[in-house]
Amino acid sequence: MRKLFLIAVLGAVLGCNAQQKYDLSNSEMKMNYIFSRMYNEKPLHKDLFSKSLFLAVYKFSDSKISKGKAISGTDESLDSFLISVSPDGDGYSGSKLYKIEGVYNPKIIEIKEGKYPLFTITVAHGTVGDRKTESFQFKGE
Repeated sequence: MRKLFLIAVLGAVLGCNAQQKYDLSNSEMKMNYIFSRMYNEKPLHKDLFSKSLFLAVYKFSDSKISKGKAISGTDESLDSFLISVSPDGDGYSGSKLYKIEGVYNPKIIEIKEGKYPLFTITVAHGTVGDRKTESFQFKGE
């Protein structure tokens, strides 16, 4: 049921400009681009605020934003995270959809609750000798 919900949400909201983080809830993007570049990894699922918000985080290779930003001397593309936030974890309710983009070799370090409904995702990214840690704040409702 969640997969059908995710497909419906992605079809309605996927599209955006090249930024580091933004809300995709009212945007349009091509679903085939996202689905064809998702890693064969299990998505990260987490509940926040005593199960008042539910997150699903998907990582994918984002070659569209990699032009001119990739590591010089390689043909590697940057990665992005798609973050779905649902108030009750049910596929029938509305959700917010966000994207963190333009990160190289990313790893989610922490997902931390703030004052409801705000939460922060901290991501480490970059090359081995030049790792950076950035925090991105989101609103769940």
